[in-house]
Amino acid sequence: MEEAIIEAAELAAGHDGRAELVLRVRYPNGASTEVRLDEEAVAFALDAAGVASLDDLTGKPWDILARALL
Repeated sequence: MEEAIIEAAELAAGHDGRAELVLRVRYPNGASTEVRLDEEAVAFALDAAGVASLDDLTGKPWDILARALL
């Protein structure tokens, strides 16, 4: 079974002016969506995914972050 893949990860300003991580996730059927994580979730999620940089997320399965956020 194919997995949803992180296509892009970048920092953006949230509605309150604080940094957010914006992920573009591509599903096996070709659909995509944006997922936003607040700055508190970002450090936890990156650590749980075992990556040190946002660039390291590109191409990884979405569930490496989803498990960290449950």
